[in-house]
Amino acid sequence: MSDVFISYARSTARQAQQVAEALRARGYSVWRDDDLPSHRTRAQVIEKQPGLAKAVVVIRSAEAVRSRWARSEADRALGDDKLAQRAVDDDRELLRTGLALAGDDV
Repeated sequence: MSDVFISYARSTARQAQQVAEALRARGYSVWRDDDLPSHRTRAQVIEKQPGLAKAVVVIRSAEAVRSRWARSEADRALGDDKLAQRAVDDDRELLRTGLALAGDDV
């Protein structure tokens, strides 16, 4: 189990890596999908990891808004009261989609 699960779209992999590095530097264990075990499918692992983590950081972007994975992970984290977020695109677009909440947490 990781302290933090990071949800992001491929176009924001660099920002997700920066957040992961900053969290690890502060002593948190971090899980990103680059940690996928080769013997399990993406769906098998990713459906499980957000629920196991103590917090979920969603890197909000226009691409994430279109991703059913990112929306699902954000919705689940919000329902579990462990959502933190970092916007990397224009918030107005994100606000129209419902993925964005109030500002950045990370």
